[in-house]
Order: sequence, then C-alpha cells, then structure tokens
Amino acid sequence: MTDPKEKPEEASGVIEAAEWMTVSRDAIAKDLLATRLRQARIPKKFLSKTIDGFHADIKARKEVVKAARDYVSYFCMNKGERVDGVLLQGRVGSGKTHVAVGMLREIIDHGHTGLYCNVPEFFKEVRATYGAISGPDESELIDETRGADILVLDDLGVEGRILDPVRDRSKWLCERLYLIINGRYEADKPIIVTTNCSLESLTGQLDERTVSRLLEMTRRRFAVFPDADYRKMHLK
Repeated sequence: MTDPKEKPEEASGVIEAAEWMTVSRDAIAKDLLATRLRQARIPKKFLSKTIDGFHADIKARKEVVKAARDYVSYFCMNKGERVDGVLLQGRVGSGKTHVAVGMLREIIDHGHTGLYCNVPEFFKEVRATYGAISGPDESELIDETRGADILVLDDLGVEGRILDPVRDRSKWLCERLYLIINGRYEADKPIIVTTNCSLESLTGQLDERTVSRLLEMTRRRFAVFPDADYRKMHLK
C-alpha cells in the first residue's frame, strides 16, 4: 500500500544540463548585444531605425537600401582584413542618418562593436570637459572614437555652423577632426560618414590632410540619396 504521507512525483523543475547551457548562451548573447547597443550611444530617437524600415518607395531609395545591405555583408565578410568605409551624401532630410544607423545596428547584431557620433554634438561634449571636475576628459572622448569596429560620423561639415562660427572653424576644430579620422585611418578601422556638404565644401572647411584621409577611407561607392525630403514624407 502507498504511504499516505508520500507525495506523488512532481516535476523537479531542474533544467537538464544541455538545456541549461543553451538557455545560458542565449541569455549571454542577448545581454552582450544589449550592452553593445548601449555602448554604441545611438540616440533614443534613432534606436528603432533599421535598413528594412527605410521606406523604399522609389527606385533611388531601393538602390540606397540595396547599397546598405551590400555594405553590411561586405563588412561582416571581410572583418579582420582592411575594410573601406562609405560616404553618404544627400540633402537635409534625405534619410542618411536612418540608413547609417540601420547599417550600424546590423553590424552590431553580427557581433561587432560600433559607435554613433553626431559631429556637432560630439564637439559640444568635448568643450564641456574643459574645466569639468568629473567625467571623461577630451582625450578619453577622442580615444573612444578609435576603439569601435565601425564608427558613424553623422552630419560632418555642419559643426562649424552650429558651434561658434568664428572660433570653431579654426585650428581647434580641424585638429580634433584630424585626430578622430587619422586615429581610425592608422588603425585601419572603417567609418560611415553622413554629410549634406559637397566634397568641395568639405575641403574648404576641413584641413587638407583630414579630407585626403577621409576620401581614401570611404572609397567604397554608395547609392545617391534622392533630393526629396524623406523626413517630411514620413513624419511619425
């Protein structure tokens, strides 16, 4: 007879070793991805931006989407070797930041590290370190731009207009842009650059050495963004 004090067998709730290892690996991978996305410093406004989310309603935008996907594949296939960056040029509101962040996110999803840097905001942050009692100093901020596998430099060429137009178009600004671009140039680490400036305009604003390195680093061709204002067409 069964002892009434004995309880019927119940599931132990113990996860088998193989299952435990699978769950742990998945959890670690998700946590690592979340950490890398935080470290990428993508602004909240752009966190949801993806390549697939770029509304390719006309031929020119379909070509942009294809170029973005091709670049992600190219980067991931050639990691560990020399990889060219890309220059995304187009009018204000054409969707350059959306596409650049979409590529950055996918590259991070594939296990690489990345960093988003809006150029005018970055230099405002650098200037804020002067005289600050705590927090990173100027050299630490610049060093951070050199470490990631891929760096997005967003809105290059407008920093001189947004910051103090007299002082910041001077040697101070050019020297720091040179440190960022040359640091990645010497480390053979690629960049994704967005700008609404022509090459002639960039050459007139930046140091010749900086522009020369920038052009060499972004030799891979990218599709032309259409002139229509994508931002106004897809306001949410």
